[in-house]
Parts: sequence; structure tokens; C-alpha cells
Amino acid sequence: MGDPGRATLGRVPVADHIVCVDCGGIARRTPANPPGGGWHLGDLVAYRCRDCADVWYLEVTRGDLEDIAEDDASPLAAERAAARRLVADLRAELDEIIAAQNATPPDDEHDVEGASVGFERARTAALLASAADRLAALDAAIERRASGSYGTCEQCGTAIGDERQAALPTTRRCASCATRRD
Repeated sequence: MGDPGRATLGRVPVADHIVCVDCGGIARRTPANPPGGGWHLGDLVAYRCRDCADVWYLEVTRGDLEDIAEDDASPLAAERAAARRLVADLRAELDEIIAAQNATPPDDEHDVEGASVGFERARTAALLASAADRLAALDAAIERRASGSYGTCEQCGTAIGDERQAALPTTRRCASCATRRD
């Protein structure tokens, strides 16, 4: 993981948690601290879901640098970078499934693999839609931060609270209003 010959990303943070694409739970980064004081291009960052215990590995890429502006080293921007990578990975996976399906269309009635291919295509499409929604929510949160309304409940106008905002960075409501809404 931390080859000293690779360039450190420096101020660019890596998201401390992501949304699990299997169950929708929170997957925390493990280990919590980067090796050797910083993340490097090519490192695999592991995330373990607290709900289903699945483990996800995301590679630190140059795209992470493009996602985060020079002056934006916030956890929100790091989470957006992880979401953007997930959308790109799922889109590529779906494209591969569709290309394979079009190259040799399965006979769903007689081929035992036919149903599996259809299921994988539907599963990946649903995961992609969920990841794209998450990316849109993060973009909206970044816009609210730029406009100065991030951290303020859009329903009652009070502060959302640091703990809630850290746990749910895209939330638009304080705990009190969120409880009343549900």
C-alpha cells in the first residue's frame, strides 16, 4: 500500500466512509488512518460495511485530484470523489454486461446462465441508479456549502448539528425535523 516512491496526495482526503452498494449501510474506512501519513496514487482503500460486513476496495486515482479543487480538501469533497469513482465503476460494469449480453444473447428458457445474466444486469443498473442519486445528493450538499446554507435545516432554519452533519453529510434537516417528517 504505501510505496514511498509514489507521490502523496497531500491535502486531498480520502472519504472516511461510503455507502455500501449492496445494502445501503455505512461502510467505514479500515484502517481509519492512512498508512505512513498519507494516501498515494494506486493505494487501495478498504471500507467495511457495518451492516452486512461486505468489504469494498477503491483505488486512489488521478481522478480524485480532478474531483477536488485546490481549495477544497473537505470530507464532503472526498466523499464526492469516492461516489464519482463508484458511479464510473458501476457504469463500466453495466456496459460490460450489456456488451456480453449483446454479443451472445442468452437463451433464458434453456440456458441456466440466462437468468443470472439478466439478474446481474438489473442488479448493476439498480446499484448504478442508487450511486448516481448519492452523487447528486453530494453535489447538492456542496452547492449548499458554497451558498452558505450547508448545515442549516431547510425546514426550521436551525443548525443541523456537527454530529448529525458528520454522520449524514447530505442531510437537509435537523434531527428534530427529520423525526417529525418520518
